[in-house]
Amino acid sequence: MSQLCNGKHLTSRQRLQLYFDDLGSNGGVAPGRRFRLEGYLHAQLDAGYWLEADLREVIQALIKTFNATHSQQLKAQPEAWQLPHVAPIAPVQGE
Repeated sequence: MSQLCNGKHLTSRQRLQLYFDDLGSNGGVAPGRRFRLEGYLHAQLDAGYWLEADLREVIQALIKTFNATHSQQLKAQPEAWQLPHVAPIAPVQGE
């Protein structure tokens, strides 16, 4: 995930939208990328840039949109700054 898009810094909402877009198109997002975005959101909560209820509302809306258009269903996480994720199913060889 680039922090710049066309030479401009991305807002939190833009970063979240890109995260959910990539979840839908790629079937998952690298854990490091998710952890960085969660840390960014957590820091913004601590600094007062987000109210917990507002961040939770934005993420819930993105989850609702994702779930309406994808077979994989996401669930809200316990903390407002935590992001839902999908884990690829590991291939299992038959016996």
